[in-house]
Amino acid sequence: MDDAYDVMFYGLEIQTRLADNVEVYAQIGAGDKVADGQDSSEGWNGGIIGRFGMNYDITSNTMLNFDFEIGASRNYIDSSDPGRFFGVTIGGKTRIMEDTPLYANYFARYDYLSATDEGDNIDEVQFGVGLQYAFGGGSNLISSPRLPTRASAWTEWID
Repeated sequence: MDDAYDVMFYGLEIQTRLADNVEVYAQIGAGDKVADGQDSSEGWNGGIIGRFGMNYDITSNTMLNFDFEIGASRNYIDSSDPGRFFGVTIGGKTRIMEDTPLYANYFARYDYLSATDEGDNIDEVQFGVGLQYAFGGGSNLISSPRLPTRASAWTEWID
C-alpha cells in the first residue's frame, strides 16, 4: 500500500486572562489531507476543528489545564464516510526550580475517533509525564490542535 495521511490545517486562536490566575483560549480551524496516494480521498479531508481550554494557576509554580477539542471531516473513510472526533485533556505543569524555567508536565487524555456511516471507531486513552524547558521564560504556550493528526494516524486502522 502506498498512502500517506499528511495534514495541512490553518486557523485562528484567541486567548485572554479572566483573572491573574485564569487564562482561557479558543481555536477554530480547517484543513485537508495534502498527500496523494492509493486512498487520496481518505483521512482528514475537508476537516474542521474547534478547541476550547482553560489554564488555572494554582500557585506561582503550578498550572492546571483543561482542554476540549471537537472536529469533523467530510470524507474520512472509503471516500464518503464522514468522520466525527472529540477529545478531552486534563493536565498541568509544575516549575521544578524557582530560578530556572524547567517544568514537570503531566496529563491524562481521552480521544474518540469515529467513521460515522459504518460505525468504525476507536477510543484512545493516553497518560503522560515529561520535562519542558521554556526558552525565553514563557510557560503557558498553547499548542496546535491534536485531533487532525490523531485522526490521520488512525485512518487505516479504523478502516
